[in-house]
Amino acid sequence: MRFLVKLVNIRNDDIADGNPKLTLGLIWTIILHFQRGNSQSLLGASDVDVPHPDEKSIITYVSSMYDVMPRVPNVQEGVKANELELRWQEYYELVTVLLQWIRHHILVFEERKFPASYEEIEVLWRQFLKFKETELPAKEADKNRSKLVFKSFEGAVQSGHVKIPPGYHPFDVEKEWGRLHVAILERERLLRTEFERLERLQRVVSKVQMESGVCEEQLNQVEGLLQTVRLLTSADRPWENASGKN
Repeated sequence: MRFLVKLVNIRNDDIADGNPKLTLGLIWTIILHFQRGNSQSLLGASDVDVPHPDEKSIITYVSSMYDVMPRVPNVQEGVKANELELRWQEYYELVTVLLQWIRHHILVFEERKFPASYEEIEVLWRQFLKFKETELPAKEADKNRSKLVFKSFEGAVQSGHVKIPPGYHPFDVEKEWGRLHVAILERERLLRTEFERLERLQRVVSKVQMESGVCEEQLNQVEGLLQTVRLLTSADRPWENASGKN
């Protein structure tokens, strides 16, 4: 960055040789150049136009120059601002996906229509158990991760530098998570009841089928014995056959 400061009777050699009078004059010129019209209580030229200016005069000049010169942005502050943006973006994406997942499963678990067959309800029950054992813990880990990320920029939220959209605060996420758990508990209760009902029905059907199979086999055996008796009886009475011919 270049600044057009008019120098009068000041050479490079004067500054390099450490001429105190000319050096202070240069500082004064720079101060006047950057002064933005504010009426500041600065030392006049007569206060420093002495062979040996006192220490107070030098400190006052340097301090005044520091105050009026444009402030150079702090590189560290720029990094922090960029990191804050990255953290907020990470939190927003985590919570967006998590809320969509929660609300989808709340709708799924509020469904009250179940399959009529034992085989289909058994598949549905096993899918529900797998959901509780694998998918649910993974999403709970995402929820905990979002809380940690939020804490990293919570100060910026409290100071007003970051605005949280409605429904995106960790309290809102916990509220939705609670609704999901209620839906899960109710789904488990209904599924378990229906599964056990169809399981009992399946045992009854299997028992009837088994017993009917035994009865059918017994009837076939009885029928076979009756046929054998008929044949034996017919062979023991040949005269009845003969009289039947006459």
